[in-house]
Amino acid sequence: MAAAPAKKHWLPGSLLPECIVGLVAKLRFYLGGANYSSGRYAATHDALFRLEQELHALDLDGGRVLRDEDSLPVAVLLYELCTATERVEELLRDMKSAVDEAGAGGGNGGSVAAAQAAVAGCLDADGGGNLTRMKSLVGSLTSLCQRGKPILDAARYSEAESEQLNKEPAVDGASTEPIVAGGGFAKFMRKTKGKLHRLLR
Repeated sequence: MAAAPAKKHWLPGSLLPECIVGLVAKLRFYLGGANYSSGRYAATHDALFRLEQELHALDLDGGRVLRDEDSLPVAVLLYELCTATERVEELLRDMKSAVDEAGAGGGNGGSVAAAQAAVAGCLDADGGGNLTRMKSLVGSLTSLCQRGKPILDAARYSEAESEQLNKEPAVDGASTEPIVAGGGFAKFMRKTKGKLHRLLR
């Protein structure tokens, strides 16, 4: 028997956490400086911390692989996570537009403070509509991660089974890439991969 090939990364599991963590970092940047020290967005900073905790608990990019079965709930979860991530990215684009309109782009300390002030103005505009939008979007991502954990756990091999799979040599020509089969999954995965590619452009 041939030695087991290196396990391939599961595309959504590898890339989605990276996307979400990157967006959280951008939000923290815009809500930093005077915005942070004033405490005006303290609740949002707390919400971003909770999101990171729930994303870590979801363990999308962890070592436990999915069973080879038709798992439409997993596919729908991934699609919804991608959609929610896209909406956060749209909000960040609006923030960046506000920064550009204020002429606050750049990398020195003064322009960073100006960028953060421009974002504060963007969030406070329209009676705080964008602030409400931001809180809602972060909350939606957090809820999806919470709801997704039991869904993913039910679709994964147990820790003991995963350890046994890692010990067993692969049959010649076999792949150890985690796969979830089925028409329903394939349909949602095509959409999900398209969303991932747009997020990473």
